[in-house]
Amino acid sequence: MFGIGMPELIVIFVIAIIVIGPKKLPDVARALGKGMAEFKKATRELKENINFDETVSDVKESIDMNGVKDIKSEMDSIVDSVKDNVIDLKKETDIYGLMDDKDTPQKNPEETAAEKTTESLQEQKKADSND
Repeated sequence: MFGIGMPELIVIFVIAIIVIGPKKLPDVARALGKGMAEFKKATRELKENINFDETVSDVKESIDMNGVKDIKSEMDSIVDSVKDNVIDLKKETDIYGLMDDKDTPQKNPEETAAEKTTESLQEQKKADSND
């Protein structure tokens, strides 16, 4: 601790007792201890903020727009692959007869006509809104 040994501390303590007095010495020591603790806390927080700022800047440098584009292209290829696998699986189920017509729900002809009418109305609304 600053090159101060036990004999130096004893001398400083004796001088403090003579100058400050034995009644006020505990209060001064307590205030000095609190001041040192606050100084250490402020120093630690400053170091943490500096380290955090360095970490953030490192992350920003490592993630550039090209990296984001690469990730997006990888995600698109994964989605395309999954879609292809689903289509292949559906074809296989159709080939092997795993999906019978009786398994699929039959639609009521009146419901089908109503759906077609609704779809055509929605298409007309879209065309009108685009104009």
